[in-house]
Amino acid sequence: MYRVPGPRPSLLLVATALGLLLALPACDCNNGTTPPGDMGPDIDGKPTDAVVEGGTPASAHGILGRHSALAAASGTLFVSAYEVRYGDLVLVSANTSDISKVTEQVVDGVPTTTSPPSPGAYRDGITAEGDDVGQDTDIVVDSGGEPMISYLDVTNRSVKFASRSAGKWTVHTVQQPAGAKEVVGRYTSLTLVDGKPALAYLALNIDGGSGVFNSELRWAAASKARPTAPADWTITTIASGQMSCQGLCASDEACVVQQDGSSLCQKTGTGCSPQCLTDEACVNGACVAILPDTKLVDIPVATGLWPAAVVAGSTPVVLFYDRVKGNLMAATQSSGTWTTSIIDGSATDRVGAFCSAVVDSASTIHVAYQDETAYALLYAQVDPATLSTKLKETIDDGVRPDGTHPVGADSALVVEPSGKVRVVYQDAQNADLLTAVRDGPNSWTPKTASDPDLGRLLKGGARGYGFYSDLVVEGGKVYGSTFYFDPSATPKGGLELFEVQ
Repeated sequence: MYRVPGPRPSLLLVATALGLLLALPACDCNNGTTPPGDMGPDIDGKPTDAVVEGGTPASAHGILGRHSALAAASGTLFVSAYEVRYGDLVLVSANTSDISKVTEQVVDGVPTTTSPPSPGAYRDGITAEGDDVGQDTDIVVDSGGEPMISYLDVTNRSVKFASRSAGKWTVHTVQQPAGAKEVVGRYTSLTLVDGKPALAYLALNIDGGSGVFNSELRWAAASKARPTAPADWTITTIASGQMSCQGLCASDEACVVQQDGSSLCQKTGTGCSPQCLTDEACVNGACVAILPDTKLVDIPVATGLWPAAVVAGSTPVVLFYDRVKGNLMAATQSSGTWTTSIIDGSATDRVGAFCSAVVDSASTIHVAYQDETAYALLYAQVDPATLSTKLKETIDDGVRPDGTHPVGADSALVVEPSGKVRVVYQDAQNADLLTAVRDGPNSWTPKTASDPDLGRLLKGGARGYGFYSDLVVEGGKVYGSTFYFDPSATPKGGLELFEVQ
């Protein structure tokens, strides 16, 4: 993902590069010399931007900012983020009057102790590892100005929820996995429905029997404004589908590709002649095509990726990507039953990756998403009542003077006070964070054809920007957060807050 020259990579290559660079375990992976909270100027020359990095002491946090999300209220920015060294969920806060001054509060991941060695330090100086928590976060602020966070508990493969009141956090598990390989809580998206938290999240690796594994996009709705236990949530299934069995089969099985493109685990055997190729296995005396196990990180081929939960009027709507069929989908609930509709996608195009959504004052839903076939960034407006598409546009086709760039990853949208829609997204070729504004129908500016960034560069240069980006409007201004990666520096990444001028 970092300054890749030459022709555009495949999505697998992009996802693999991101995984190899960023999918680090909860460990002491940062031996940097930059002190926590160092606020140096960045590429755009604004010294007011906040850079949150890690430090060297064992009691300091490691790389912070992956899996982050942004919310705001009453002049305060709140960022939920994952800390790599210990695997903690951390809340980063900053006042909009000076976003260079940040505070960090560990929400979950620290083992309980009655005698912390250094009260006031990061984790109160506790260096013992706790559960690995805090991936796939989302954050909202309740009516009282307090943050609420949804996130994945990696250790227990569960989805969790945390809420703060009077400076104290209450944390509990919303749902645990039912099977030995099931993971519950990927890609959480949190919102408030009538003042009560509700979240969409993906459950993966559900054993469907007969060698089949499924995925489910689920919805957990709280019965009270401050839920504190699993019993406070009602969980329903929005959408489901069979997913790839790659990496999920037993040691005496192989993930066999079926004629319709699906896959299932089947027992392997002997007696095949000639010997099967590396991407084949001997099943029932014949060599068949398989999906071999791999350690490379890829985006799962599943239904329900990147859910974006919004509320239009009083109606919750969830946008998501069905990567099995290649469609951008929308779902709404009535009397406990979910209805889904295809927003975009066809037999030849695969669209909907990295989808994000926002609702305007007229209850129109604005969606940004990636064309996974062309690696372009697309835009749609959706009617929440009918789940019909009002219009579709291309924000960025990736065409540049040096060739076509893969664009559109980790997009985020806001409606500015002027009523215009602003988007941020990544150019994966250069690992730059770009921004564009919709000035009218099919008009996303700036658009300078001779410029390698179309005149849209927001963050770039020596660092790789544009990971886990988000936007909010607060006090009539637009603020953003993003994670950067810098392989030549120590530490090698961090969270950055910024104001969009």
